[in-house]
Amino acid sequence: MDYFAGHRDEASLFTKSMTNLSVATAVDVAAVLDTKGVKLAMDVRGAAGDVVRAMMKANPELHGGVFDLPHIVPAAAEAAQADGLAERFTVVGGDFFEEVPVADLYVLKYILHDWDDDGCVRILKNCRSSLVDGGRVAVVDQLVGRIGEPGLAPVLAENPIHPGGRRWLATAELRPTLTPGRLR
Repeated sequence: MDYFAGHRDEASLFTKSMTNLSVATAVDVAAVLDTKGVKLAMDVRGAAGDVVRAMMKANPELHGGVFDLPHIVPAAAEAAQADGLAERFTVVGGDFFEEVPVADLYVLKYILHDWDDDGCVRILKNCRSSLVDGGRVAVVDQLVGRIGEPGLAPVLAENPIHPGGRRWLATAELRPTLTPGRLR
């Protein structure tokens, strides 16, 4: 991702491609994730914020935001403005390996499969450290079963799109990364 800091045109194209991948998932997440009583939902590395904006549309009381790299967050602010959500929307630029802004719900969509175990634990610990008492972290990713089971996810597991990172996760592989982050 540091590459994109110096290549803004390519960063914009990458953000648009992530938006295309997120649209259908965003609607599903908004439909199943209970946001009653949540004051601020933060879409961590959320690019244009498709997931949190869908959640805000589903819950008019919800305030939301995107926490992403500083050169990415302007796209989220523009998208929120276009959706008429700017008054309830915030953007924060930063590095989730250092810290995340305070929220009572974090959404990490298609994030953890990009990082090795140590990276996942750092991200989750930072979320836990900034999480409001009683808050939650929602991990949205494609979990895979065994190779040979029907579906797209097992194929993705054998074809990592982020060399040097992790890969698509099996349920049993995800659980150990949650424990050191004091999450379940």
